[in-house]
Amino acid sequence: GQDGPLLEGLDEGDYTFYAVGKTSTCELVPITRSIVSNVTDFGVSSKVDKIPSDCDITGEILVTIVPPTGRLDGFEITWYAGKQPVDTSSPLRPTVAALSSRLSGAGITNGTYTAVVRDLVTGCEKSEEVPLKAAESPALSL
Repeated sequence: GQDGPLLEGLDEGDYTFYAVGKTSTCELVPITRSIVSNVTDFGVSSKVDKIPSDCDITGEILVTIVPPTGRLDGFEITWYAGKQPVDTSSPLRPTVAALSSRLSGAGITNGTYTAVVRDLVTGCEKSEEVPLKAAESPALSL
């Protein structure tokens, strides 16, 4: 076997790792990890469906997952407003379908919104940032 902090050239499969202290013979709890070499990547795209304005303060952002061939589920989407996770009890309402998520509500204002998509099969994550700028109010002069 190999030892050290970096193991290279391992074949696909499950591996159990054991660690023993350098100055003692204490053995730590072993951990098992899987190596998957044929992971098929997924894509993420976004679009602003509705820009908030003075007349209608409700905005909508849609994020769509482009899955690997043959996969129709197994993804988790978490929304962030700025750096804060979206509180699902707030006016911002994320709704999730199998391969998309829509963030809508009166609380969507100017700012950056981020959808973090996690593949529950591989553990891989991707994020999609969506900058949103509310529509400018029309100016009226007499």
